[in-house]
Amino acid sequence: MRKTPTHGFSEPIQLNIFIDGLGPQSKQLLDATAGGKIKMKTPDEAMDLIESMDASDIAILRDRAHIPTKKSLLELTSQNALQASRDTNRNIQ
Repeated sequence: MRKTPTHGFSEPIQLNIFIDGLGPQSKQLLDATAGGKIKMKTPDEAMDLIESMDASDIAILRDRAHIPTKKSLLELTSQNALQASRDTNRNIQ
């Protein structure tokens, strides 16, 4: 909501437009997290809930990020594969 133009709409109307634009599963998750219909919350409560969910998602994604310390077989680049092929061909000849 912060990244899009408001077009002069108040925050409660922007919030309703945002919620109405969600897919069914996202709306269901938001309602479940709110303990009922999200639209029954005040705009401040709804925004706090959405921001909390967003912060939680970012933390989960950051925790799931895998930064390998060394290359594994699946992480070889095409340059590595080409060099290995050349080395193998030299050993066969």
